[in-house]
Amino acid sequence: VVSAQVEESKATQESLAKELSDLQKGIESLEQELETARDELATLRSDLTASEETLKAIAKERQAMIKQTQSCTAESKKLENKLAKLEKEHKHADATVENLTSTYPWIQGEEHLFGVAGGDYDFDAQDPREAQRELDDAVKTHESFSKKINKKVMSM
Repeated sequence: VVSAQVEESKATQESLAKELSDLQKGIESLEQELETARDELATLRSDLTASEETLKAIAKERQAMIKQTQSCTAESKKLENKLAKLEKEHKHADATVENLTSTYPWIQGEEHLFGVAGGDYDFDAQDPREAQRELDDAVKTHESFSKKINKKVMSM
C-alpha cells in the first residue's frame, strides 16, 4: 500500500512538475508577448508623436496659406480698384480729347505731327510743367512792366 502511495505521489509529482513546466513556458510566452506588445506600444507612441508633429506643421502651413490668400485677395481688390480708376480716367481723357477736337478744329489738321521727334508737338522732349513755369514767369514780368510803363507816353 505504501508503494502504491509512493507511486501515486511520484505520478502526482511528475504531473505537477509537468504542469509547472507548462505554466512556466506559458509565463515565458506571455512575458514575451508582453514585451512584444510594449515594443509595439512604444512604436505606436513614437508614430503618434511624429504624426502630431506633422499635423502641427500642416496646421501652421495652412495658417500661412490662409494669410497669403487673404493678402492676395486684398492685393487683388486694390488692383481691381486701381484698374477701375484707370478705366474711369481713360474714359475722361477720351472725352476730353473729343471735346478738344470738336472745340479746336486745327487739332485734326495737325494731329499727325503730335509726338514727332523734334517737332512743335514733341511732348516727350518738352516738359509741360517747365513750360507752365516759364509762362507764369512771363506773365509776372509783363504785369511788372505794365505797372512801370506809362501807356499814354507809349501811344504818342
